[in-house]
Amino acid sequence: MKKTDIHKTKILREDELRDAADILLRGDTLIFPTETVYGLGARYDSDEALRKIFEAKGRPSDNPLILHVADASWVENIACDIPREAWELMKAFWPGPLSLVLKKQDHISSLISAGLSSVAVRCPSHALAHQLIEAVGLPIAAPSANPSGRPSPTREIDVLEMVGKVDGILLGGDCMVGLESTVLDLSGENPLVLRPGAVTLEEIRTFLPGAQRYLGDPQKAPSPGLRHRHYAPDARVTLLRGSERALLSFIASASPTSCFLLPSDLNIDFDHVHTIAFLPEGHPEEAAARLYALLRDADRAGMEEVYIAEFSSEGIGEALMDRVLRAAQGNILTLEEV
Repeated sequence: MKKTDIHKTKILREDELRDAADILLRGDTLIFPTETVYGLGARYDSDEALRKIFEAKGRPSDNPLILHVADASWVENIACDIPREAWELMKAFWPGPLSLVLKKQDHISSLISAGLSSVAVRCPSHALAHQLIEAVGLPIAAPSANPSGRPSPTREIDVLEMVGKVDGILLGGDCMVGLESTVLDLSGENPLVLRPGAVTLEEIRTFLPGAQRYLGDPQKAPSPGLRHRHYAPDARVTLLRGSERALLSFIASASPTSCFLLPSDLNIDFDHVHTIAFLPEGHPEEAAARLYALLRDADRAGMEEVYIAEFSSEGIGEALMDRVLRAAQGNILTLEEV
């Protein structure tokens, strides 16, 4: 029997925060809520503890981890040569869903940095996460709390699939943002958004006008969530492009094991397939908060195909489209009118 299959997992609530902190302090693994997604944490200063994260997730060791801190003042003990703009961004967006990639100090484990000279750090805004980090008194290293490659967990029910693989789960309700944090690399010559998130490129450019989206090889990016298959359910995900008429015709001929995530004005009832008002008009934040939950629910319902109608990539829509395309793994279907 594998080591990751024999943990006795303690399920904890807010009033058991001290017990949750003790799990981390003794070098074990704990799942905890953040405003983005649930994280799978371990204390940052123990390689033995860090290895347990990779074991629990089945995560490749060349995928960096993000350090979660309680306050910007903690960053000086993690990073070096911190640019002035980094402090300005921390003041503007922390606590919140922005991770900064900075040059790391020598004592930061290579398990956290995946052998790179940089480290990603953020300060979560979820009250329970913040209290947990303060109770531990140390940065918490944490990727998303899902088996590697699967959609990230955003609800309490989602993290229960990790029972038996971790030592504790601190439950804290649904995650408000629903997508992983924006990752901004400030460790090189040019500021690069390695992973889009709720803090948009436009917002970052108010502080760094020269910031750009990273468009290079994902395998060479110093960021979590880029180097390997991510965000994909068991069902095949396809992004649909085409007119409303072509889309409705396609739905009419689809199999009963197909699910469609549609803009709210196209939430039309079909007797043989399931359609969901995925993108409320003018509220892409709601779609972002629901994406991973809907993908997981499609698997639970036995869906074999999930089709998502293309939408605007403005604002948080860029991050949402990024996750959809990664879940689709390149499956894009352009519909022709008949």
